[in-house]
Amino acid sequence: MTTPMTEDKKRAFQQVAYIVETARNRAFQKINEELIMMYWQVGEFVNVASKNANYGDSVVDELAEFFQENYADLKDTFPNMSGFSVTNLKYMKRVYLFYNQQDINRHQLGDELENLIFSIPWRHQIEIITKSQNIDQAIFYMQKTIENNWSRSVLMNMIDANLYQTLSCQVLKILRKR
Repeated sequence: MTTPMTEDKKRAFQQVAYIVETARNRAFQKINEELIMMYWQVGEFVNVASKNANYGDSVVDELAEFFQENYADLKDTFPNMSGFSVTNLKYMKRVYLFYNQQDINRHQLGDELENLIFSIPWRHQIEIITKSQNIDQAIFYMQKTIENNWSRSVLMNMIDANLYQTLSCQVLKILRKR
């Protein structure tokens, strides 16, 4: 039979548990960053390959088929990985193009924009680029997601509620009163 745990020992063990949980969260964050960077690079490849006349429009279909035939075990090895379906490959290209549509903004923001892009989970990223009208709006939602640790459903609710537009209007009203 074990002896009852003292409060001091319980607090000490809780500190160890906190250390473990914090390290685990940092590891997940790092994995997410690497995953998004990989998707970014694949999106860039698909974009460039699609422009090449030798590859034609079927590069997405062919790449998806290539992964299905040669790397079908990826889903078993990495169950949280979205995979390389036609749909997801198109999203990879779309994310890459969305953040490269205005080179001026990208060059002005530089590393800050990339840090934001690579800090947001993939499905959050999809929601943001499919519903944002411009990069400024996307940056707003990425920043708010990070600041408030929004789940995807909360992010979707905020986008659907037009939070960006609402706050922009409030700021303009305040500035006009000055």
